[in-house]
Amino acid sequence: MRQRIYTVAFTAVLSGLCGMAIAAAKTAWGPMIEALEAFERQQAILAVLGAVEPGRVSPARMGATFARWVIVGGSEEVPIYEGRGPDDERLGLAFEVNGKGRNGDVFGVMALQPDAKTIKGLWFYRHRETPGYGGKIGTPWFSDMFVGKPIVGPDGTPGFTVSLRSRNPRSVDAITGATQTSYNVVDVINRRIREFLAGGRRVEGITVELPQNVASDLGLGINVPDLVRPTGKPRAPLMAPPGTRNVALGRPVSASDEPPVIGDLEQVTDGVKEAGFGNYVELMDGLQWVQIDLGGPTEIFAVAFWHEHDEPRVYYDVIVQAADDAEFTRNLRTLFSNDRDGSAGLGAGADMHYVDTYEGKVVTVGGEVARYVRLYSGNNHAEEVNRYTEVEVYGRPTGG
Repeated sequence: MRQRIYTVAFTAVLSGLCGMAIAAAKTAWGPMIEALEAFERQQAILAVLGAVEPGRVSPARMGATFARWVIVGGSEEVPIYEGRGPDDERLGLAFEVNGKGRNGDVFGVMALQPDAKTIKGLWFYRHRETPGYGGKIGTPWFSDMFVGKPIVGPDGTPGFTVSLRSRNPRSVDAITGATQTSYNVVDVINRRIREFLAGGRRVEGITVELPQNVASDLGLGINVPDLVRPTGKPRAPLMAPPGTRNVALGRPVSASDEPPVIGDLEQVTDGVKEAGFGNYVELMDGLQWVQIDLGGPTEIFAVAFWHEHDEPRVYYDVIVQAADDAEFTRNLRTLFSNDRDGSAGLGAGADMHYVDTYEGKVVTVGGEVARYVRLYSGNNHAEEVNRYTEVEVYGRPTGG
């Protein structure tokens, strides 16, 4: 009995001493560890932005060098790093891609070209993945698969997928012998891209309620240039900051064609998305627009809209804009445009044509603040009419 009490007491004392030793070590070494982590992170940011090569700056000089080349924006939770050159030219934007790998946390940085759309560089500078297998995420073999690609695909979906067989423009090869690492790391990259697109904010899945699918086919036989054809697979969920909701529901609607040929403009924001006559508003042919007054300055993270989806159609000159005034003269921004030849007179757009389906079209917006949203269209491939079933704006009022 005494031996048992002695053993318990000894173990308790030893555990206490070990705990004290660990706490003392953490106190003593903590600042040094934090300084080393800051050095690694700043070195990686400078490297992927193309400002300073790794190993060229000592830890003692890193803070001053980083401050000279980089402006920190975004938010405290999701910082965004803007690189500036010797003549104050923009080198690009960078953000951290930290998260869970297969064997532990991974730490990396992704940089974008000055257009803020195309990947300039990627470096996972610290991880615990197995050398020769998952550890390949820290090599050029892995990062080069991303360089030069846009962070948003032609269908408007941010991020990438992992390919186990053949690569497509929106996929990267799985690492042989480390498939789970590949999936985990690409998931980390995709989430960080969505946070960047949300203006440097944490994001969560936002439910976009979909109407019934009544179309008999996907429209694969439609012959329109620069067309992204539907895959038939569910669209990736909308990711936006907490508190994001459809702020357009029930808001006033105006249009270039008033009154409309069919329906009432209130139907554009009434929450009814089902296909068919009686649920859409029809405007005259030619270039037309509908406009939603959000009632005040609003952070906008996505605009979702349905022209009509009872049968596959491709609408031309689809343009989405935001502004601070109803006349669209103050702080006008174009959020989406597939007017690739500039025929609408609003400037040529780089976005692709798409097939209207029951999923609608979702345009991701990085937290732009505006009061008004305007959507243009210029007929569709089947007939010279412009129809709108529903428009949703996912955002948060700023209170301004």
